[in-house]
Amino acid sequence: MRKNLQKRVGKYCFQRFIGRGTIIFQKFFKIMSVFVRPSTEYVKGLMKLKEKMIKMQKNITILLHHVKLFDFSN
Repeated sequence: MRKNLQKRVGKYCFQRFIGRGTIIFQKFFKIMSVFVRPSTEYVKGLMKLKEKMIKMQKNITILLHHVKLFDFSN
């Protein structure tokens, strides 16, 4: 029961949440670029933010993988 719960949380729910966040961010950037002509500094800032979000997503995925492998039965 506990392993199924951990698998469900790590594999399905949390990763979908992060994925939705990056998709929303990408759609927001596309919509805003149509209405506003962003400056190069603004675009650079958004790209840095996007890179940080991707790096954070990778780190969280690795952490959840390690937690899933850890044995909590002790």
